[in-house]
Amino acid sequence: GKLENRSVTEFLDEVNQAILKEEIKKRSAGKTSTYELRITQENGGERQLLFTGTPRMDDSGKWAGTFAIFRDITDRKKAEEDKTGGKAH
Repeated sequence: GKLENRSVTEFLDEVNQAILKEEIKKRSAGKTSTYELRITQENGGERQLLFTGTPRMDDSGKWAGTFAIFRDITDRKKAEEDKTGGKAH
């Protein structure tokens, strides 16, 4: 499904929204980080996404937003859980 013109927060539960808020604080301080978020799809399915957020700065060095790349790692996480017989951390 497309996420264009939608906020990722629409797809996050409270736990994952809290993770995102912490990550946004890092971005506003000029830090890049990689983190995982679990999104809930409109059909009720869940996907595990690996985000890398890089701050975009304006000409004066102020935070102007985030450039984010994300990869769907759901299948990889499932494979890890199957191998270990439990939840992967």
